[in-house]
Amino acid sequence: LGTLTDTLDWATTAVLIISKSGGTVETLAHTAVFLRAAKDKTRDYARQFFIITIPNDNPLHRLAREHGFEILAHDVDLGGRFSILSSVGLLPAAALGLDIRALRSGAATVIETNFTDAGCNAVDSAALHMALMERGIAVNVLMHYSDRLGGLAKWYRQCWAESLGKAGRGTTPVRSRGVTDQHGQLQLYLDGPKDKLFTAMIFDYSGQGAAIGMDGTSDVRIAHLHGHTLGDLLMAEEAATHATLVERGCALRRFTFNRLDEPTMGALLMHLMLETMFTAHLMGVNAFDQPAVEESKRLALANLRASD
Repeated sequence: LGTLTDTLDWATTAVLIISKSGGTVETLAHTAVFLRAAKDKTRDYARQFFIITIPNDNPLHRLAREHGFEILAHDVDLGGRFSILSSVGLLPAAALGLDIRALRSGAATVIETNFTDAGCNAVDSAALHMALMERGIAVNVLMHYSDRLGGLAKWYRQCWAESLGKAGRGTTPVRSRGVTDQHGQLQLYLDGPKDKLFTAMIFDYSGQGAAIGMDGTSDVRIAHLHGHTLGDLLMAEEAATHATLVERGCALRRFTFNRLDEPTMGALLMHLMLETMFTAHLMGVNAFDQPAVEESKRLALANLRASD
């Protein structure tokens, strides 16, 4: 982190700090590092800091007021992992040039679909998870076939784990990057315990990517690559992997996208959040707390105090 702060152009740098409780020790530690670096580099450092937290007397809120930072209120009733479509996720998205209205519009479409007679896809997904848990499924593998979905896969892993892993119950979320992890994990997936649900997320890359030029070779094992693209290869490997999983009796569901734009991502985020909430309801656990994590945070602070 020190290397990063030393190389930043502080004249054009803004720092967004987010902590619902305002007491997360890692967030406070990073804030201190950035604040010290900003003070060393610029006199008008306060205008470059933006804080999202509950507006009460928590440590981060007090620090922000003391230094004159811009403060945005975090909704008291909105859990951190479910806040991605609030200012917590929308402000960074807007800074990157994304259409946040379109993002929320896609999410609103899913809400409307699930709470009207049009259909209850998230309820169906929750029922699927519950039925598979009762049959011994213990691992929830999210296989994404696009690096653009990598961040979503990390978020889903946290959302699922913190929401459902309670009272000795829940399934373990695993992020799997296709096709890379097929070379490292596929043997276990195909020939190991049948205790996994696979959720494949695929963007149609057919005909996309660099062309594979294999003309002029006499090796028939690679000549068939000629005339195809890397996207074609990705799609062929994805289809083969999923067909093999099904043949081996593995539980598999697929999300296929023709585009990955803001409405699509908003809809996908909302579906996964609702699916998680509904699954928690069927399990009889509270999707919105994390009591074991809070105990770990308390012990971490105690360890720091003991070393003073």
